[in-house]
Amino acid sequence: MTQADEEEIVRLGVYIRTHCQTEIKIDSLAKLAHMSPTKLKKSFRAYYGAPVYRFIIEERLARAERLLSDSDLPIGEIAQIVGYKKASAFTLTFKRHKGCLPRDYRHMARS
Repeated sequence: MTQADEEEIVRLGVYIRTHCQTEIKIDSLAKLAHMSPTKLKKSFRAYYGAPVYRFIIEERLARAERLLSDSDLPIGEIAQIVGYKKASAFTLTFKRHKGCLPRDYRHMARS
């Protein structure tokens, strides 16, 4: 990976962190980075050690964890804030990646 490619990948990481609550498509990221989608996926994984989609999920879930522990917002609202259209999809993803339901995480974080 060239220095210019690495700089673009770092810039995309920042972009994803600030926009992870929105729908992010590989094609859009590739245009932002001036790369083909294939090159973007390879370069992103090489730099961050994870595919783009996992990076986005991890960012969304990190935000959700903060909101679950620091706010009294309903779980459905947190799901929307972090980028999920359906609370059920958020709950399923949260459980798959964190090993517990969002409500259980909230309870554990507060005890």
